This record gives sequence, C-alpha cells and structure tokens, in this order.
Amino acid sequence: MPPTPQRDLSAPTIVIGAGPHGLAAAALLNRSGEPTVILERSDRVGASWAQRYDHLRLHTTPSTSKLPGLSLPRQAGPWVSRDDYVRYLERYVAHHRLDVRVTTPVDRIERAEPGSGAQWLVHTSDGQVPTGAVVVATGRCHTPNLPRWPGRSTFTGTLLHSAHYHSPAPTAGGTSWSSAPVTAAPRSRASWPGPEPGGYGSQSEPHPTSCPAPAHDGMRSAD
Repeated sequence: MPPTPQRDLSAPTIVIGAGPHGLAAAALLNRSGEPTVILERSDRVGASWAQRYDHLRLHTTPSTSKLPGLSLPRQAGPWVSRDDYVRYLERYVAHHRLDVRVTTPVDRIERAEPGSGAQWLVHTSDGQVPTGAVVVATGRCHTPNLPRWPGRSTFTGTLLHSAHYHSPAPTAGGTSWSSAPVTAAPRSRASWPGPEPGGYGSQSEPHPTSCPAPAHDGMRSAD
C-alpha cells in the first residue's frame, strides 16, 4: 500500500497504530462521519503480523477473525495464513479508503492548551498534531518479554523468543530453547523437525501473541 503523499496530519481524530484494531477503529469512525488519520511507525500496515513466523495460521475462524465491514476471502481457507492475513489488512485499507500515514512514529501525547481549539497534541517525527480525540491502538504484541530464567547466562544453545522465530532451519542439529506466549509456543514447537527432539524445548508466557480481532459491531460485511 503506497503511503499518503501529503504530510498534513491534522484530523478530528487520530488513531495510533495500523494494526487490525487501529484499522477497524478508523473504519468505524469514518463510517460515523468522523474524519480520521492513522499514524503508523513502521513502513506498512499490519507490520507486527508480517514479522511473525513463516508458518503462522490464525487459530480462529474467518468469521471471527474478520474486521468490521469486510469479510476474509474464501480463498484463504478455514485457517488463514500470516501472508493472507496481511494482504487482507492491506485490502481493508483500500476498501474503506483509510488515511494511513506510515513511517510516522508518535513520541508522546499531551493535553492541548485551553482555548487552542484542540483537546490533544500528538507529538510525531513531523511535529505536533492538534486533534480532538486520540485512539491508541498500538497493540500488546509488539514488545517481546523474555523471562530471566536461572541459568540463562550459562546456556550455550540458541535462546530466542517466538517473536524472532521464523523457521526451524537456523537451529537444525543444535540445542535450542524457545520463549513464547501460550498460544505461540505449541505452534512454534510443532514446526521443529522430528517428533519432539530432546535438544529442543519451549516455555510459555502468559501473554498472547495471536491477538483477537475487534468484535463485529453490526457493520455489514462485504465479500
């Protein structure tokens, strides 16, 4: 999806984050007549999803994974792959004509001065953006949490979080340990070659990686 060329970021509502929840919020706001601009720090929509491991598939069905106003394509099958879901998010932006400004990180948000005509000031790499409302949709799955297990400093194998795992090829034939949220650990381990090799292990954390999509709120879906 090409970035919006102009750099005037002002809008009645600013949404921070171009993941599923940010896109859905912006679509519903636009539908209600509230012009909205989405600010995204990366160079694409759905960046966190695009960086997940290669064989990732949603463990929720298309009917519960779709965003308001657009169904997942039937060609994606019953368990949608990572790449199909990222393409769906890009299609969602085009379908709803969302105004997404990529490579625009937000540093902080503060109250605007009384009488300025704005409620909030959003500080970005391009300066301050006055706005009436802010939706923070940065997600909970973008920053890996690697526990400080005893023995980490002396472990000589490969230790990686599932956020940095893409395929089993780099660890083939070695000793590896994976740290993953509870929904990701079994699926990451399932991709390792062989029937539960002794040189591999996994540890689950109580932080989900497969974040659920926003609930459908009555907006009619388009096929």
